[in-house]
Amino acid sequence: MKLYLLRHAERGHGEDQDKLTELGIEQSKEIVPFLEKLDINRIICANTKRAMKTIEPFIKNSKINIEYTSLVNEQEMGELTGKSGSEYRAKLEESGLSKEEFRPKGGENYSDLMNRAKSFLNNLKNEKSENILVSTHAGFIRSIIIVLLKLPKEELIFDSASITCIEFNEKLNVIKYELNKKQIKDE
Repeated sequence: MKLYLLRHAERGHGEDQDKLTELGIEQSKEIVPFLEKLDINRIICANTKRAMKTIEPFIKNSKINIEYTSLVNEQEMGELTGKSGSEYRAKLEESGLSKEEFRPKGGENYSDLMNRAKSFLNNLKNEKSENILVSTHAGFIRSIIIVLLKLPKEELIFDSASITCIEFNEKLNVIKYELNKKQIKDE
């Protein structure tokens, strides 16, 4: 099985954080020829606008069923959704907790995100599809990689509209991977 983790295309900030920028819209179109070569037979998409808009040009001419789910969403920021980095840092400092422990009101902390990643990977045990595309977010991709490969999170950067590919054997052990592939144009 091959799992392709597509980070959403470039997004706005603040109130526009769930909208693609003009560059993001172009990135979502440019990646289509590359995705068409992957022989995808299942698509899972975060239920955020930026993830859905990223995959939209690819699915327009596809007959593949899509599962939209919050399971592959970015870490939920609750009351801090759409707020600035300085507002986040102020609430974090006010809490007295570490970044990993801090849970914004109505949101998730790092452990919550890691548990969702583990749940997603556990669901793959029953998967019959050979090539799965997941349109998701950098934080979720990072969590998957940390769980599977035990890499330090500080070193994991995922560019907009990049693809991370993980190949598994029949026992769901990782046999090959490629992180943050910046191939968004037809080779």
